[in-house]
Amino acid sequence: MFSFWIKVLVGLTLVAVAACGKLPRPFEPGAKDPNNPLLTLQDSPGVVVAPIYDAPPELAAPLADGLAEFLRAQDVPATAADILNSGNLLEGWYLQTDTPAGHTTVVIEWRLSDKTGAELLALESRVGMPTAALAKDPQPLIKRMTANVAPKVADAMIGEQTAQIDASAPSLAIGDITGAPGDGNAALRRAFSAVLHRTEITITKSPEGAMATLDSIVQVTPHSEKEDEVRLVWTIRDSEQKTVAVLKQDNRVRKGRLAHRWGSMAFDVALALRRQIVETMRRLGNSSSGGLALPPALK
Repeated sequence: MFSFWIKVLVGLTLVAVAACGKLPRPFEPGAKDPNNPLLTLQDSPGVVVAPIYDAPPELAAPLADGLAEFLRAQDVPATAADILNSGNLLEGWYLQTDTPAGHTTVVIEWRLSDKTGAELLALESRVGMPTAALAKDPQPLIKRMTANVAPKVADAMIGEQTAQIDASAPSLAIGDITGAPGDGNAALRRAFSAVLHRTEITITKSPEGAMATLDSIVQVTPHSEKEDEVRLVWTIRDSEQKTVAVLKQDNRVRKGRLAHRWGSMAFDVALALRRQIVETMRRLGNSSSGGLALPPALK
């Protein structure tokens, strides 16, 4: 939950930007439900999945719910039950054809668009199955449709984000993330890329040419019979590999919670540090352009 990581202890050590003072504490989300990772990402590339247009009731909402659940499992914040003012919208138009031989073909035309209405992705899903089987249980259709379209949406949301480069923005590469159990290393990388993507920071694929690199070491150790202790240390280094900032997170989780999929918890971690990272990069950018004098000992 996002509120979980709001309670983390964030230790910030500024080096190259020490003259600027402390960075802000973790921001408080304006979302109504702090347990919903999407609603805490008011300016992030989240997805609202609309009920499938023209689909029968037993398919329209359940298919939207299934897509949102799949996307969240891939560390893409998604919901089928709420509105995200600055998010992206996934819509589907349903068409069903039945044959006299008792076979049904379902075609859904999908469109993913951003908050301005610009199209990000368009594709078609087609599933055929016996008419009687569909009438008896729509779940197989929902699963097949979800497996067909959701990975493509996830790729559009995460895989293509790094291609959008703003040459004037401070550039940050997500470097090495090590030590996390389960899929934590990869999940944290995806989450930080997604959360920071629509800030003023440009996320690059490679440290080469980036203004700074963000690395992390994750440690999960037993605390008690019921809890594990989680410690994350994030280090931002400039292009000369000088340490700019160190941010620390500590908390306890249910034992074994992070042994498999991190899911939305990876976004909770990223959200708790977003403001500090953005502010650090802003000040680093100012120092690089001559707008901020560095302490003599650090020049």
